[in-house]
Amino acid sequence: MTTPRFFTDPLSGATYPFKGRLTSTQMNQILVGLRGIDYALEWNQAYQWPVATTITSLLGKSVAFSRATMEALVLMQHTGATTVNVRSYTPAGAFYAAKTITAPAGGWTTTTYGVVVPSPTITVVGGATVNASAQKVATLDATTGAFTTRSMNNAEAAVGPACGVWDPYHSLFILGINGTGTTGKIETSPTGVTWTPRTSPSATTPSAIATDSAGTVVVLLAGSGNKAWRSTTGTAFDEVTMPATATWSSLTYSAGLGLWVATDASANLATSLDGQSWAAATLGGGITHPQKLASTKNLVISLSAAGLTVSTDGSTFRRAVYESPTVTVNDLWANDEIALALTNDTTDGKLRASPLFRI
Repeated sequence: MTTPRFFTDPLSGATYPFKGRLTSTQMNQILVGLRGIDYALEWNQAYQWPVATTITSLLGKSVAFSRATMEALVLMQHTGATTVNVRSYTPAGAFYAAKTITAPAGGWTTTTYGVVVPSPTITVVGGATVNASAQKVATLDATTGAFTTRSMNNAEAAVGPACGVWDPYHSLFILGINGTGTTGKIETSPTGVTWTPRTSPSATTPSAIATDSAGTVVVLLAGSGNKAWRSTTGTAFDEVTMPATATWSSLTYSAGLGLWVATDASANLATSLDGQSWAAATLGGGITHPQKLASTKNLVISLSAAGLTVSTDGSTFRRAVYESPTVTVNDLWANDEIALALTNDTTDGKLRASPLFRI
């Protein structure tokens, strides 16, 4: 490997020559040290969850962080609302502004089905239409901060996105839909504007979608079963077998661990190295079973009614936040910059944000 002949001071700009060239072993030692600092920062920040921001008299459904607009977006729960509320928060969790989506006649219901899915430049928000309508999603303009309602292919009543992900490898939004039939359970779009229905291995409604950002996408399925779907194209899906018959409901991929982790929110935990071959995992740490999972680069974060926990191996978790009394879990979202936990106490929504500063 090529090694430097001098060191440049980042403050003064002065250069200091090495007496001799660094060996590969010495350079690797430096890189190991830097990685250790990086990991320590990530680990420390994963445990820093300030007091939750209260969303008074409103309950949230889904949350995600938009890198394009540098804000946390919370889709609120609505029943048949033609004006859908999306609240904007700073990365620290302070309320910033309210945004609205104008839904079609009959409105959206976002209590059961509703998603917030960001890409680096676009954010897609979706809800179930009360009436028969294809207008089930809206895209956020990063410049104006306004939402524009878009049409998908499924126009059934009481149908909308149940889960979704932005897949950077294939440059696709991938949404799971609760409609009927095997064509249209998955719809994809590169921009959130024009959507394409995909054929799925079964007519079961997706419950969670995740990607490893390197070409593999895994879809968990609602209802009790032992099947999931996997894709290496983002458009064609095959069936894979889970290690137990359960209502698998949340999954994540940790790039640092090279590991997929899935939960059924009550009794079962599973891991996989490739998203195809899954094995049962034993939950360690004496915590309440995870209901939602998300990942930073090297850590897996879980959310349950009893609080937030952090894992370095995907199965043994240490508590970061203890909730007493317990809360109702709505959503958990994370990347290498920030983690967001959305809960409620049946009256008010609660939003926690943990910034993950990394070098």
